[in-house]
Amino acid sequence: MNFSRLGARHKRAYMTWVNMKSRCDNPNSTDYKYYGGKGITYDTQWITFRGFLEDMGDPPDILGMKYSLDRKDSDKNYNKENCRWVDDFEQANNRSSPSRKSCISYSIRKGIIQI
Repeated sequence: MNFSRLGARHKRAYMTWVNMKSRCDNPNSTDYKYYGGKGITYDTQWITFRGFLEDMGDPPDILGMKYSLDRKDSDKNYNKENCRWVDDFEQANNRSSPSRKSCISYSIRKGIIQI
C-alpha cells in the first residue's frame, strides 16, 4: 500500500507509523538511542502500514485534540497489546524525566504554550 492510495484520512496514522519505524530501525534518527538502540522493535505485522493500521486504526479525532502512539510499558516493544492512542496530556505524564513530566503536565493543564 503506498501513501498516494491511503488518502487524507490515514495521514496521521501513516506518519506515526513512519516515525515509529525510524526510531526503531534508523541509527541516524535522533531518537534511535532511546528505541532501537535499547533494543525496542515492533511487531513483524507492522513492517507494513496495512498491518499497523489493522491493529491500531486511526488515532482518535476528539475535539481537535492530538493523539499519539504510546507504549503502555516503555520497556516493551511496539505491538497491539502494548500500544494505545493517548492525548498529549497523558503522553506528557508518561515521559521518563520526572521534572520534565511535571513541567509539561502543569503547562498543559494551565494552557501555557511555551514549555
